[in-house]
Amino acid sequence: MTNIIAEIGQNAEGSISSLDTLIKEASKHTKYIKLQYWNVSNIYKNNDIRYEACKKRNFDFIFILQTLHNIVKSRNIPVISFFGATREEKLKLFEIPNIIIKYASSEFDVFLNDLNDFEELLNKTIIVSLGLYKKNINMLPFADRINYLSCTPEYPTVNVGNGLRGICDLRRHTSNFGYSDHSIGTDACKAAILLDSKWIEKHFTTENIRRKSSFRDHLGSMTSDELKDLVEFSNRYETNKDDPNFLKKDEKGIRRLK
Repeated sequence: MTNIIAEIGQNAEGSISSLDTLIKEASKHTKYIKLQYWNVSNIYKNNDIRYEACKKRNFDFIFILQTLHNIVKSRNIPVISFFGATREEKLKLFEIPNIIIKYASSEFDVFLNDLNDFEELLNKTIIVSLGLYKKNINMLPFADRINYLSCTPEYPTVNVGNGLRGICDLRRHTSNFGYSDHSIGTDACKAAILLDSKWIEKHFTTENIRRKSSFRDHLGSMTSDELKDLVEFSNRYETNKDDPNFLKKDEKGIRRLK
């Protein structure tokens, strides 16, 4: 079964009401809700043009922590990425029941360090994107326990094939593979489902929020209707993937929907 993660990321743009809307809309269709925490002061200097822009789009740690606990209370599963987080902040995040820890490809070295520093981390579900990973995938640590996602670091991308080829490489080495989609629309996600991805992660927004914003992340995000369609597509595939009336193979043996 493919698990669909609705990544809210920075799409709430610092608005509590927008964040509430995004969580409620996403939870109608999937139980996996992803937030991001940025300790902006540990990433950018005050005079960096990115400092204020990033500060405006983020929430403080205590608020993020409470929101993650609320997601658990609502019987959904929280997913968290963190950038510049302190050791104390990470420990508090790791204590949240059922939380999934997600490392972006830009945080791969942080992921390796955390594996060494936090014994409790391997008791969690861990997902790691590989968009910027340049080494041989044979060298991926704990490939039997950690979920690795193929993706492209380009965001958003108009090339729906970006990152999909990496799924074929991953599935030769591990059954814990998936796809982090940065393309516009959901066609690439559907292709990843047909490749039997265990996880799919895609940014999430609503039509109304996207219409009012110029923030680039909304362009590569799925709406509530698109998320619903994607989950329904995944369910249909899971139910019918062995049915020859649902799938056909072309002359090269590639599976396609009829």
